[in-house]
Amino acid sequence: MKRLIALFIVILVCLNAKSQTLKLFLDTNRNVINDSTKSHFYAIAQKLEGDSAWAGKIYNKRGDALSVGTYKDDKLKIPHGKFVFYGYDLQFNTDSSSHKLFRYLHSTGYYLNGVRSGPWMYFYNDGVKNFMYTYENGKFNGLYERYGREGESIERGQYINDLKEGEWFIQYGKTINAITYKNNQKVDQLDNSSPAVKRLQVAILHNIVINGGPDYDFTKYLNQAISSRIANGIDGVVVVNFTVDKKGKIKRPKIIRKLSDPVDKAITDALLAAPNWRPFRQDGSYISQEIVYHVILINSKIKIRLTHDGQITDPYY
Repeated sequence: MKRLIALFIVILVCLNAKSQTLKLFLDTNRNVINDSTKSHFYAIAQKLEGDSAWAGKIYNKRGDALSVGTYKDDKLKIPHGKFVFYGYDLQFNTDSSSHKLFRYLHSTGYYLNGVRSGPWMYFYNDGVKNFMYTYENGKFNGLYERYGREGESIERGQYINDLKEGEWFIQYGKTINAITYKNNQKVDQLDNSSPAVKRLQVAILHNIVINGGPDYDFTKYLNQAISSRIANGIDGVVVVNFTVDKKGKIKRPKIIRKLSDPVDKAITDALLAAPNWRPFRQDGSYISQEIVYHVILINSKIKIRLTHDGQITDPYY
């Protein structure tokens, strides 16, 4: 009898698990349709245990994975959380007589309530980072960087509501061009002899800031520090600026983009109480270094951060 009851429970669990996994057929706009013969893509959606969210993986008709991420709904219309997108390219043998299709990481970042938010990183087909955009409310807002084949920054500037704004720097070898934009229009170009350009050239030649950062899991620390101080279910972005002094102590945190008073206060208090970082160095001497972090919260949990130089320090994949 006990065995029959146990078997019955197992069957119920299996049926429930099966009911929480869906196969969806999608049209060219990735809307769900009933006719599989007219579909261009398909998706596997699975209800996340203990959550209202759905994990979704989208494929083309060949069965190649195109994206994976989490959604608020079972139709996979409202992306919310971490996402990874894949690209495909041809790989030829040495004499180009044959080739095969290979998959690579194309881009990765976070959605909040259906729109891109925070830093998104894009990659070349060999895994080297290509460029990075920072999003707010689905628009380019914040730091943009383009990288060379060795991973070095070769273009850098700021967007405000999809428009280039302020000084942009483009590197050609050891030469830097500096262009000033206003509302996406070029209004000035700095000469290579200008102090701002010279400072950047020195930075490139001497690798100005090295070896700084936390020697511990900083995201885990922040989550533990704020967990008891903020309500559950909070989604949003906080942008915070602070300084790491010559001894590695975090000082003068300032909220640049606010979310709410309790969240902002919890983050600044956590930063002030944080264990010391490894100090930053320039030309062999310790220096104070300014940091800007994008703190993305999904269901009150911090997911990612952005360092002073645009490098993503928490893995996306």
